[in-house]
Amino acid sequence: MRPEQAIRRARRLRKKPTRAEEFFWSLVRDKALDGLRFRRQVPIDFLVFDFA
Repeated sequence: MRPEQAIRRARRLRKKPTRAEEFFWSLVRDKALDGLRFRRQVPIDFLVFDFA
């Protein structure tokens, strides 16, 4: 997968989260987890990382 494909895929994944992902993000939204910051589906090179 090329980097631009990874970016498109990451955007698609962010738009349609699973129920488990929705639950996780409801817990960590607004740095609710000890002030930690999380990012969703981050494209790095040709890979897409779910939680960075």
